[in-house]
Amino acid sequence: RRQLGEIYKEFGKLGVVAPIPTQNPDFAALTASKVTGLPIEFFKDLPGRELFRISNKVFGYFFTED
Repeated sequence: RRQLGEIYKEFGKLGVVAPIPTQNPDFAALTASKVTGLPIEFFKDLPGRELFRISNKVFGYFFTED
């Protein structure tokens, strides 16, 4: 939970305007970066289709129940 708060803060520093951050590809790239330890640029440089898949996984993680 603490890490999610840190991700939101860092996302705000990116200057991206997103009404629902968890559905934003930049938020997904940042989250994936924090989880994997890979640089955010790695995810931002992926083909759109791949980043979209990651975005869906991030969104699903936050909004589905186990």
